[in-house]
Amino acid sequence: FQYDDLHSIVGNLRLRSLTHVPSYFTDPGSFTTLTFGGMFRPLVLLSYALTDALFGENAAAYHFGNVAIHAASGVAVAVVLLRLGVGGVVSGLAALLFVCHPLNTEAAVYISSRAESMCTLFLLVSFYLWLGGSSQRSGWRTHAGLVAAPVAFAMALMCKSVAVVYPLLLLSCDIIRQRRHTEEEGGWRRGLWRHGPCWVVAGVYLFVVSGALGKALIAEPVRGPAVQLWTQSKALVYYARLI
Repeated sequence: FQYDDLHSIVGNLRLRSLTHVPSYFTDPGSFTTLTFGGMFRPLVLLSYALTDALFGENAAAYHFGNVAIHAASGVAVAVVLLRLGVGGVVSGLAALLFVCHPLNTEAAVYISSRAESMCTLFLLVSFYLWLGGSSQRSGWRTHAGLVAAPVAFAMALMCKSVAVVYPLLLLSCDIIRQRRHTEEEGGWRRGLWRHGPCWVVAGVYLFVVSGALGKALIAEPVRGPAVQLWTQSKALVYYARLI
């Protein structure tokens, strides 16, 4: 355990009993023992609590869970690329690059980065379902995909708030596909209803967490503007090196 693990896992007594699970979905303060920095990540906390219930405060068990989630994300990358029409060999190589690249492996070796891995996995699942549901084919599987995709998106939001950009990615995907497939009837405007439910999910999420966001960004920011600027500048250099 290191860094954020110490206040979000080791010292977090709410993970020691599954009776606290409902509070994960109602109290952002459940995420940490700190008096600031509460975050709405109930599914991440649930995964921590289940790990603790099965293995106790065992760092190896938490790391194994992280590696398993990261590997599942790699499989999801390959499956999504296959659905996009990419060849099997290229899809497999791309998935291996995703899993093994130093830019991504931190999400597996740093326990607190489980939020990133879980968020990524649910977004990839949502995208896979959305691609199937937005096809020109009809039938129950197509409609089921359009229904299930927003559900998976909501689960991603309950892992990390950065998932809120997902509807913009769907819109971009529709625009790109329309350019490549000009014969598609209705164009990208017809595609708005396909990812409309995801926009609704994003709107509901922002409404629900608006109080916490306002507190974190305006009322009680974790860092001052100057410290935040230098911290993010250092991060850009660091990740450039990893790339």
